[in-house]
Amino acid sequence: MDVTRDQLHRLLAEHEAAAAAIRATIGLLNGHANGGAPPLIDEALTRRRRRPRKATTGAPPPMDTAAKLALFDRRVPVSTADLRKVAGGGVQQIGLGVLVRHGYLKKKRGGYIRTAKPYPNT
Repeated sequence: MDVTRDQLHRLLAEHEAAAAAIRATIGLLNGHANGGAPPLIDEALTRRRRRPRKATTGAPPPMDTAAKLALFDRRVPVSTADLRKVAGGGVQQIGLGVLVRHGYLKKKRGGYIRTAKPYPNT
């Protein structure tokens, strides 16, 4: 493979440009680590620290899994309409799919029943 002098100079120029960019980045990072951060980075970090927290909504805290499982009976199916009344709005907050997938609930006769699988914290 014949490499001409011009090709070598072109490759050298490309690599020198990449090395210069890397050196500039290292210089920025070293300046920040030594306490002398450039104003742009220092300003961005200060802006990040001052970001206000989100206002909390009046929503109740989520139920823990043991409390969710206590809503279900081993023999009488509990319908999703009954769960909406208890959950205060959405059945999605209970996470039925996860409980069914892990074997704590079983879908039966238009509702859900509790299986015999013990939950670790009950």
